[in-house]
Amino acid sequence: MTSIDTIADLLEREYQALRDSDFTALRALTDEKEQLVARLQMPSEADRDALDRLRSKARRNDRLLAAVEKGLDSARASLKRLREPAAALDTYTQRGERTRIGATPSALTRRA
Repeated sequence: MTSIDTIADLLEREYQALRDSDFTALRALTDEKEQLVARLQMPSEADRDALDRLRSKARRNDRLLAAVEKGLDSARASLKRLREPAAALDTYTQRGERTRIGATPSALTRRA
């Protein structure tokens, strides 16, 4: 297996780990990817097409990783909002007396 084939295989495994949200595997693959890239030699002219395919896979994984990061940031922000108590509300009764409605606990909603 050539180094280009090895990197292509690694990018496929990285893609699958991203899709599966397997962050442990992603960490291991990052180390492996750094080692492979460090050993990669200047390719011949014949390998240019293979490198273009690698570049395409790497870009695909970058887009997916950015989407994963965005989703994690959104989840983090939602959890932060849920931890914060809702503000109290001042209202008036039918007799014109001021009354305070206290904060209600937030409820978690699950999304698929």
